[in-house]
Amino acid sequence: MQDNLEKIKSKLLELAALIKEQTSEETKELKEEILHNLNDMKTEFEERLQEVQGKYGDSIQEIWNDLERKAYEVQGKIREKLSYGLPHRDEIIDKTAESLIEAINRAKDILQNRQR
Repeated sequence: MQDNLEKIKSKLLELAALIKEQTSEETKELKEEILHNLNDMKTEFEERLQEVQGKYGDSIQEIWNDLERKAYEVQGKIREKLSYGLPHRDEIIDKTAESLIEAINRAKDILQNRQR
């Protein structure tokens, strides 16, 4: 009886090892498949992004330059028309315009970094 229990225990351990090995292989295959699919998606995204930048990169750059120019125009108009009588008007105008220009420049830098 004890002998049979030892054989059953031995066979159960063998079965557990086989299941573990099989599961490990399946997990490895699944992981490899997922990584392959993610790499395909990344490649596809990068190709599409390059296509878009190739087609519209110059237009986007023109838009950023135009926005920057308009920000300077707004700064001048605020200084010219709206700021008389405001205490610290130059400081307010400069901070507002600098914030606007800084936001435009950050967006432009992000775009340029993506184009590289």
